[in-house]
Amino acid sequence: MKKNCQDALINLIDEVRAVAQTGLNFTDNPYDRGHYQRLLDIAAINLQELTGIDAKRLSERFSREIGYITPKIGVNAALFDDNQRLLLEKRVDDGAWGLPSGWVEVGETLVQTVVREVKEETGLDVEPTHIINIYESKLFAPHRPHNAVGVVYLCRYKGGELSISHESTDIGYFDINSVTNWHPGHRVQAERALQFIRDPRPFSAIKIDGGDRR
Repeated sequence: MKKNCQDALINLIDEVRAVAQTGLNFTDNPYDRGHYQRLLDIAAINLQELTGIDAKRLSERFSREIGYITPKIGVNAALFDDNQRLLLEKRVDDGAWGLPSGWVEVGETLVQTVVREVKEETGLDVEPTHIINIYESKLFAPHRPHNAVGVVYLCRYKGGELSISHESTDIGYFDINSVTNWHPGHRVQAERALQFIRDPRPFSAIKIDGGDRR
């Protein structure tokens, strides 16, 4: 299947999933619930073929989501050393290199999330200074059977010792041009971050001037 066709099919299935989940979360009509559940099962079966995740696991994951179904929100951290090398981790899920990143948890602000994720994944304490990109991710990956919106933060080192977490097999600062195996979408974010620190003038970045931004 050509990539454009596969992407269109994935987005269609995800829309069906969202409609089905939202319906299940808000209707008490047993007739409607039966139809919504059938749509959700169909979505899980087809997503299994496209992502490699077991349909039962997908259905269980979907059933834990309540309320109106929307894309997930994730954060990415761009942290450079004094030689403009970027902090990257070799991820366990796909063996590729990427920025420290993760999902926003209930009750967290975006700033709190990026600080927590960097600490958990790298052992470092950071301070987010700028939002340098907000992007929509519609491409599915084996670990992410849903659409997402990502926010990229430029961060400043505050303390801590660099260490590997259970989510990575290697970690370090790298010249981004030396990296060939990138986690999907992360090369673009890395290049944008490097451009920003070299010359921020062309960017419409949001400066973080203290406190959590909701």
